Amino acid sequence: MNSAQKMKRSAVPAIAESLLLLSEIPLSLALIIQSMMVQTQGLEGALTGEQMAALEAATDPAEGRAISAALFLILAAVQAIRAFRGRERGRGFFAVSLAQAGLLLIGAALPLAMGFKNATLIALGIVYALALGIGRVYAILRDRRLRSAALNILCILGLAGSCFIFMLTDLLILCLALLSLMKIVFGRIRLHTLKRIIRKTYAAEIIFGLLLLIITFSFLLYYFDPGIESMRDALWYCFAIVTTIGFGDLTAVTTFGRVLSVILGIYGIVVVALITSIIVNFYGETKKEDTESEGD
Repeated sequence: MNSAQKMKRSAVPAIAESLLLLSEIPLSLALIIQSMMVQTQGLEGALTGEQMAALEAATDPAEGRAISAALFLILAAVQAIRAFRGRERGRGFFAVSLAQAGLLLIGAALPLAMGFKNATLIALGIVYALALGIGRVYAILRDRRLRSAALNILCILGLAGSCFIFMLTDLLILCLALLSLMKIVFGRIRLHTLKRIIRKTYAAEIIFGLLLLIITFSFLLYYFDPGIESMRDALWYCFAIVTTIGFGDLTAVTTFGRVLSVILGIYGIVVVALITSIIVNFYGETKKEDTESEGD
């Protein structure tokens, strides 16, 4: 199997994981809303009648049960994909990842079996903490350095302290999903490649010149055009012009301001579009060269 086929095969699970991580974000946000009423049932005296009515209107036990089950089912699927992708890292990693996926599957079954109540949320927090804790214990056993062990022990203690507060668990799920997406999106971008692109295309000089032009024109528009009432509006107007977005919320009313707008618009069309296409093309060529050199 050549390198292109290997990259194609590895891209399929990465795309599937990305789609699942994207679905985690709205589900976790919806689950926060649904779990608020459950966790504030004992605080009737601390909340006003209007606040309790608003929470009750936004809470549906059946919907909360379905959302929590779907979220943990997706978490289990993501962990199973990671186990499949990391098979070359050894049997230990594969077994731990499958164990984590199994725990998360149990978490998906808990809301269906117990209903959507406070005890269920506590159980879900404990299950999620156990799933993450297993991974931290494996990391300690695999990497015996003192610094790594200390960081993983702190993570385990933090999981143990937060597993009984489902809001913290849900926020952790949301944050980890966002971080995982960023890792997938930016994982293939290499800093040395970007440095070569910036150096050869003079992108830093062009961007610096663009910023100077925006700031200079912003000052001129602020002082000489009554349609721009503040420096903040001037910067926003110049940004909209030079990026060719053109929101239309601000307009220059004097001939001098309109001439500046035309100059800035032409500069944006020519320079910004040109430098963008150059960077994209050069990045593709550089990535191709790096891939061929790695294959050789």
